[in-house]
Amino acid sequence: MFFIIWSLINTRRSNSLKQTITDNATAALFIIDSNGNCTFMNPAAEEMTGYDFKEVQNRSLHKMVHHSRPDGSHYPAAECPLRNALHNRKLKQVYDEVFIRKDGSFFDVSCSVHPIEDGSRDAYAIIEVRDITEEKRAQQAIIESEARFRTMADNAPVMISILDIWKQSVYVNKQWLDFTGRTFEDSINFGWQQVIHPQDVAAFEEQYNQAQASEAGFRAEVRMRRYDGQYRWMVATCTPRFGADGDFLGYISSTIDITDIKEADRKVKQNAELLQKLFVEVPALVGLVRASDKQYLLANPLYRKLFGNRLLVGKTLREAHAELAYQGILEEIDQVFSTGTHYVGKEVPLIIDRHNDGKLTQSYFNMVIQPLMDAKGKPEAVLIFAVEVTELVKARTKLVSTNEELSLKNMELLRTNNDLDNFVYTASHDLKSPIANMEGLSNMLRDILEGKLESEDKQLLDMLAEAIDKLKRTITDLAEITKVQKGLHAKVEPLSFEQVLQDVMLDIDSLIKESNAKVEVDFQMKDLLYARKNLRSIIYNLMSNAIKYRKAEVTPEVRISTYLEDGYVVLQVQDNGLASKKARSTSCSICLSACTTMWRVRV
Repeated sequence: MFFIIWSLINTRRSNSLKQTITDNATAALFIIDSNGNCTFMNPAAEEMTGYDFKEVQNRSLHKMVHHSRPDGSHYPAAECPLRNALHNRKLKQVYDEVFIRKDGSFFDVSCSVHPIEDGSRDAYAIIEVRDITEEKRAQQAIIESEARFRTMADNAPVMISILDIWKQSVYVNKQWLDFTGRTFEDSINFGWQQVIHPQDVAAFEEQYNQAQASEAGFRAEVRMRRYDGQYRWMVATCTPRFGADGDFLGYISSTIDITDIKEADRKVKQNAELLQKLFVEVPALVGLVRASDKQYLLANPLYRKLFGNRLLVGKTLREAHAELAYQGILEEIDQVFSTGTHYVGKEVPLIIDRHNDGKLTQSYFNMVIQPLMDAKGKPEAVLIFAVEVTELVKARTKLVSTNEELSLKNMELLRTNNDLDNFVYTASHDLKSPIANMEGLSNMLRDILEGKLESEDKQLLDMLAEAIDKLKRTITDLAEITKVQKGLHAKVEPLSFEQVLQDVMLDIDSLIKESNAKVEVDFQMKDLLYARKNLRSIIYNLMSNAIKYRKAEVTPEVRISTYLEDGYVVLQVQDNGLASKKARSTSCSICLSACTTMWRVRV
């Protein structure tokens, strides 16, 4: 273009050369004089503006193509930089302006103004104009594209950075800034090196260099420092960038936080290790069988030991346990596979080869066969969980046998006790008549020898009478004990000693009035859980005997009391009856409970 201008200056008188140059110029050329009037325009200018040169010649170029602003407002000529360029005296001035075509449409132009001075003529300027409408549109498209990219990048749920071929960041998005807590200025260039953990930088750069050497993408896991100073595990996926000509431009990197994923993976591995440990150490038989081919996938040590440590994994159930055929358990497993319903067996009898030597033994197991379902609800495997209870079954069988023996012994004891009770009852009744005879003979002897006996003889008769009395009371007590023992298993109920005593005293009311007996009551324990008829029988016998066997010359005094001793309720009856010549008191105590009666007699 400089050549064109130079040619115009030096060859103005050569119209032929001038016409040739200007007509073939691709840029629009205008020449204005010092008043801003157009003195020349080439065909490219005519095509650009829509005016013929004759329409513009010697007229103000500003008024023709530059009179209004893009918003339609008036553009004063005094403010026009093209017209004023003649007065600035600069060799070249470039302006971006908006021209107006003949049809009134606006278009963007780039104007280069070259003031020309000639000593013999007035100053003038050559204006080179390029239509930059498409450039402006392209620039606007680029701006809008960049804006869309930034909007997309800033709203993307990942950290994005763009790196050049020197590994310098030229752009980072909002998520990057929010995560690191750094400014954009601190993050570009080599700012990324400041946030990666020092222990991870070397390995990351080595991986980066290897990928860049082959212009390939790569993926790296590194620890990056968050805004709060905490290092988080991140995964960066770096994709290579290429220009329009295929030149490698660097990488675009997207980074996400995988700390929670890593922690979840760690917990999954930890749980898997725990399950593996549980599977190995659980004190039970555990096996896992695949549904597709019914082969063992897993068998814990106890499971393998049960079958003599034979090889199980990789074999089918029937290959591994030929001895289980026709015992029903393999059919139960098949049923679980086909129906998806679990099986629970208690004390399942199985004949197994424990030592893998062909010797079969009877064993018993509590087991659960549980199907494991896939996403479609179909069994993909079954878990066999069993506990051997062979010893328990044997012990229970032995216990049943022992119980049967004890039952037989108990029946023998019951028969013996019954015979003994019958003997006591019979003996007590059979002895009553001889004792009554002895008592009658003793009394008759005393009457016959009345007044003839020495003191020692009287003492002997008294001792004989006392012995006969004790014998009678013993026989009575034996009979009562038998009655009480027979009634031990009678129905028990809450009883009041006071009420039972009143009931008994009503029955022996005539005996009390006849003897003028005095009854003293001291019930420290007022209630008892006991069989009613048994307690009434005990109180009746004790009270009636205490009054019946009294001394003729002494008013009967009976004291009945209850108290707690060693966990038993003690019923005690004391009287001043025929205990001895010196009228010692007689005491009889009974320890009572709902299932036990213990007699304690103190004389």
